[in-house]
Amino acid sequence: MKKLGLILTLGIVLRLVLMVTTFHVDIRGHNLAAYLISQKGEVLTFYDYISKLPRTHRWVEVYGDNLFIYPPLSYLTLAMFMKVLGPIYPWPTFAALIHEVDSIPKDFTWILLKFLLKFPYLVIEGIGLWWLAKKVDIKLRDKFLLGCAINIPILFSAYMMGQFDVAIAVLIAVSAVASLKKPTIWSAVLLGVAAGFKPFPMFLLPLLGTGFKDKLKHVLIGLATYILIISPYLGSTGFRQYALLASQTDKIEFAKILVSGSQYLALFWILSILLWWWNWYDHKRLTLVEWYLAGLLVFYSVTHFHPQWFTWGSVLLVWIITHRKELRLPIAILIFSFVGLLMLFEPSLNFGLFGIKFNLFNYINKYFPADQLASIIRSLFAATTIVTLIKAKDR
Repeated sequence: MKKLGLILTLGIVLRLVLMVTTFHVDIRGHNLAAYLISQKGEVLTFYDYISKLPRTHRWVEVYGDNLFIYPPLSYLTLAMFMKVLGPIYPWPTFAALIHEVDSIPKDFTWILLKFLLKFPYLVIEGIGLWWLAKKVDIKLRDKFLLGCAINIPILFSAYMMGQFDVAIAVLIAVSAVASLKKPTIWSAVLLGVAAGFKPFPMFLLPLLGTGFKDKLKHVLIGLATYILIISPYLGSTGFRQYALLASQTDKIEFAKILVSGSQYLALFWILSILLWWWNWYDHKRLTLVEWYLAGLLVFYSVTHFHPQWFTWGSVLLVWIITHRKELRLPIAILIFSFVGLLMLFEPSLNFGLFGIKFNLFNYINKYFPADQLASIIRSLFAATTIVTLIKAKDR
């Protein structure tokens, strides 16, 4: 119990420190939507709110009409917390954050606001890990919770950037573990809910079930869950134009092989469909946790993914290294590669989070082509993905 207490203390302290000492400007957009929903009552109309403002309005100038580009759960979840915690919000500081970052008062109210804006992720992660920890053998529970306590992608995306991808990570992990011993349609429902934050989890639906009818059932249940979530917003012009098919979805086809002047083979689709076929013929080869992780690693290997997207598979990685010692080295290389790529992104995603003005990419570029280094790291990641999947099937 003493060891468990130390692990939990480490995880909580790490998160609390990062919550109040780091800042990324993207946190404004998500929480402006949460504000419109929770404080202005724009529950069904927030996607169109900015587009209806006068063209000289400050929000139009700063954000543009296409600010809200994600499915509704990404905003509704934050709005729920903002509604409950509204009485203790430092609203003048929040207004400064939304209107002009340089005008934010650097006092206790700013520290409090950063904590409150990131607090939902602490609750979501805590509930998810509490459920998952109960499914881990008691002999391995400390190792699992230690891995979760120092989960670098979640520490970065949720508690430094203030992004909601931790909700997707938790839902994907719970979906996988829920069907480890006995298949359940709730796994499909949970993936549909995860897609209510960002659509990618729907690509994991074909990995559920066995046989045509069973797989079709799971796919339809997952899609129906997602459609039910977005259905109240289908009448919104802003939702249809900016969020229904978010601009980031085109990243899945960046890696391609031209077969004519206008046609190509998309590596993401080739590898994903190969994975679905493998699952169809040999679904017992991997556990559902490993199948899900395989789908995510394929995505990361052939796309120029945003750093916070790596969060989606991070809880699965912790689960696997807890249960399979032989996969710890390749998974460590995957995480090392992620950190390396993260440090080569724009400064606002690394040193800038702490207010440090240093561009590692430009510094390396003086001595070695930084893009080439990033490409080498991506190649290392892709190769290690192949090794991880090959090794995962050998039990």
